[in-house]
Amino acid sequence: MKIPTGRRWRPLFLVIALSTITACASDSGCNGCSSGQPIPGGFPQAHRFDNAGQIRLTSSGVTYLEQNLEKLMLSFLPSGLTFTIPPSGCSSTTKVCCGSNPCTASIDITKVDITPKSGARLNLKLDAKVTTNKLYFAYDLPWPLGWLNCDAQYDTTAKSPSTAGLSADIDLVIDANNHNKLKIERKTMTITNFDCGDIDISGGFDCTIASWLCGLFKSKLLDGVQGPMEQAIDDLIKTLPTGIEARYDLAALLAAFDPSASGLLDYFVWGGGYAQTENGGVSAGAMGGFRAAEHNPCVPNCEVAGASCTPPPKAAITRSNIFRDNTRPDGKSFHVGIGVHRQTLDQAAYALYSSGALCLDVSSNLSTQLNSGLFSLLVPSLNVLTGGEQVPVLLAVRPQKPPTVTLGDGTWHTDKDGNPVIDEPLIKVAAKDFKADVYALIEQRWVRLFTVKGNLYVPALVYANGQGNLQVMLGDLSKALSNVSIANSELLAEDPAKLAKLFPTVLNVAAGMFSTSFDPIALPDFAGIKLGLDTGSITSVDNKDVLAVFANLELTQSTSASGDLIPGARDSQRVDARAHVVKLEVPPTAAFAVTHPDFSPDRSPAVLLELDAVVPPSLTPIGRRGIEWSVRVDGGFWRPWTKAKRMLLRDPLFWIQGEHQVEIQARLAGQHRTTDLSPAQLKITIDTVEPKLRLIRNAEGLRAEVKDLVTPSGELALRWIVDGRRVEGKLVDGVATLQVPADAKVRVEVEDKAGNIAQTTETRVADIQLPSTEEAGGCAVARSDAPTSSTSAYLLLLGLALLSWRRRRDS
Repeated sequence: MKIPTGRRWRPLFLVIALSTITACASDSGCNGCSSGQPIPGGFPQAHRFDNAGQIRLTSSGVTYLEQNLEKLMLSFLPSGLTFTIPPSGCSSTTKVCCGSNPCTASIDITKVDITPKSGARLNLKLDAKVTTNKLYFAYDLPWPLGWLNCDAQYDTTAKSPSTAGLSADIDLVIDANNHNKLKIERKTMTITNFDCGDIDISGGFDCTIASWLCGLFKSKLLDGVQGPMEQAIDDLIKTLPTGIEARYDLAALLAAFDPSASGLLDYFVWGGGYAQTENGGVSAGAMGGFRAAEHNPCVPNCEVAGASCTPPPKAAITRSNIFRDNTRPDGKSFHVGIGVHRQTLDQAAYALYSSGALCLDVSSNLSTQLNSGLFSLLVPSLNVLTGGEQVPVLLAVRPQKPPTVTLGDGTWHTDKDGNPVIDEPLIKVAAKDFKADVYALIEQRWVRLFTVKGNLYVPALVYANGQGNLQVMLGDLSKALSNVSIANSELLAEDPAKLAKLFPTVLNVAAGMFSTSFDPIALPDFAGIKLGLDTGSITSVDNKDVLAVFANLELTQSTSASGDLIPGARDSQRVDARAHVVKLEVPPTAAFAVTHPDFSPDRSPAVLLELDAVVPPSLTPIGRRGIEWSVRVDGGFWRPWTKAKRMLLRDPLFWIQGEHQVEIQARLAGQHRTTDLSPAQLKITIDTVEPKLRLIRNAEGLRAEVKDLVTPSGELALRWIVDGRRVEGKLVDGVATLQVPADAKVRVEVEDKAGNIAQTTETRVADIQLPSTEEAGGCAVARSDAPTSSTSAYLLLLGLALLSWRRRRDS
C-alpha cells in the first residue's frame, strides 16, 4: 500500500505560519523570510478588506523619536552631520568653493520637536548650531575692476539666537488614486534664523565693505545645508514599512520537516484606509488580504457547489479604540501598538488551508527519532510487524475543513515544579473532522497502522523571549482531541480504545520535534530602531477580537552611541547560566506502553534541575531584583522565564528513548539585554530498554549478535563468561565471536551506556543449537525461497488485511 500523493496537514504548523506571515509582511522583512514574487495582475481588489490591522504611534513614542532623531539621521549621512558643500560655478563669473581646500559644514542638533498637526501631519522642527570652514568665493566684477576674491565663514553662535531652525511637514496620505494605500511624504523644508550677521566675510578691504554679497553667500549656504538634511529625512522615511503584496512560496518555510511540501500564498498587507493624528500621536489603519494562488486538491474545495466546508466570512471590521490612546489595557504606556483582527487570522488560516501549505507528511525528515523504536514501546505489537527492526514511521494528517482561530488573554503561570503552564492561550486553533494516519515502512511499502479521527484543538502562547524575537509555546496536547475514534487498526493487537489514548502522546512528541525546526521569529527593525517587548506586550483586546502587540522603541546596538545594555552594563557583561541534574525520573519500560494501567500521556519522564547563574560584578548593584531562567529541550521552543531555582522538567520528547539536550539561559529579572547568549547545556539520556542479545553456534564457534535502541553498537560492553572466567568481547558492527571447547559452559552479557544489561543463561556450548536453515535472519544460510523476517511480517500483514476485508464484506 502506498500513501496517496497529496501531502498531509498538521494544524500545529498553523500557529507558526500565522506568526511568521505577520512578522514578514513588511517592506523591511525579517530574518528567514522571503520577499516573495510579484502577483500577476496584483492582489485582487475583491479579496482585500479594511481594518485588518491597526497601527499606533503614541505620544510617548513621538517623544522617544524626538530624543533620538539625531542618532537615527546619522545612520543616513555617510560622514555624519559634517558634510561637504559641493563646488559650483567654477567655469562661470561666480565661483563658490572652487579652491583647493574643500568647503565643509557641520550641524549640531540641539533640539528636536515633533508636533502632530490636525489631519494626518507631523511637523518636524530641528534647532541646530551650524558652522562652516572658510568658503572661497570669487566674483568677476565689471571692467576694469577685475576679480573680487573673498572668504566667507558661517557660525550661528555669532549672533542671537545661536541656532538655526529647520522645519518640514511629514504627511501621511491616503491615496484615493491607489486604492486608499498609505504613503508618507515630506513637504519642502524651510530654514529660519539664517542671518547675515552670522556670516564673517574676509579677504581684504573690498570684501569687508561688500555686505551686498551676504545674500549670495546665504543662498549657497542654505543649499549646502538643506540638501543633505532633506536627503537624510527622505532616506529615513523610505525605511518605514508601509506595506507589501507578494506571492510567497511556502515550500521554503515547510522544507525543514517536509521537503516535498508546496503551496503558493498571495498576501496583501498595506497601511491605509485611514490615517490621523489624535491624542498626541498618530493612528493608521492596515488593509489586508490572503488568498491561495490556486486551490490545491489535497484538501476539499470550499468554494464549489455542494462543498462540505465554507470559507470564513468577511464582515466589516470596526476600529479599536485601544489603538487611539496612549496606554495599554494594564495601564502601562507604550510607544508603538499593532493590532491584528481575529478575522484577519481566519482569512490567513483559510488561505494556508486552500493553498495546500498545510498538507504535510511528517516523517524522519523532521526527526530521525520518528521511527518504530518509539512506537514499539508505546505499541508493543508493532514489533511483530517489523520483525523487531527499527523502521521509519510517518504521520500523515489531512484536513477536511479549514481551521478556525480564536483569541485569548495569553496568560500563564509557573507550577510547583517550575514548569510554565498556560492558563488561557493567546491563539486557539480548532480543526473539526480531523483525520490522521500513522504508517510504518515495511518491505519498502508504507503500511497503515491505524487512523485516528476527532476534533482537534491546539492552544498556543506567543510571547517575547527578551531578545527581540517572538517565541511560540504550545499548550498541553494530551487533551487536544475530542470525540476520538480509531479505525483501520486491524494489524495491531492493542485495543482501539488504548490506541486512542496513544495519539495525544504521539501528537505531543511530534509537536516537540516540530518546534525544533523553527527558530524564534525575529521582529523586523528599521532605521536603526527595533521593537522592545515585555511580559505583558502581547495579548488580546476588544472582547478577544483583536490580537494586540504593545512595544517600546529601542535603538539597535549599531545606532546607540554608548552601547549600554542597562545602566552600568555593556554587551560583554551578561549573566552566565549554570545548571546541574539532581535526579532523573524515568518509569520502567512497561509503563511506556498504552496497555499499561498507569500509562498517562501527560506523565512523561522528567529531570529535576538545579538552576544557578553567575552575575558580573558590574551588574551586582542591580542584581537584587533576582535571576530568572528559560529552558528548552532538543533545540525546540524556549519556555517562558521563571524564577524557580528548581525545575522538574517534563517534555513530550522525553517519551523518546535516547539522548536529549537541555539548554538553560539566565538573565536579571526583566532585563532582557542581560540574557546569557551562550546557554548552559546538559545531556539527558532516557534509556530503560536492555540491549537485544542473540547467541548462536556455527562451525566457527559462538556468535553473539547485539543491538540497542539507544547506545551505538560500538559503545556497548560485551562480556563472555566461560567456565566462570570473564573474557572481554569486542563488537564489530554488533557482532562478537568466540572459539571455545564444546564442553565449556558459557554465559554472555552485554551492557549499554545507561547500565541496562541483557544476558543469556549459562549453557554448555554443545547444547547451544545450530540455527535452522529455515530460521529468519541471523547468519544461517537460508534457502532462496525462504522468507526473511520482514517478508514474513509483510505476508502476515497481507493475510490480516484480507481477513479484515472478508469480515467487512460478510457483515
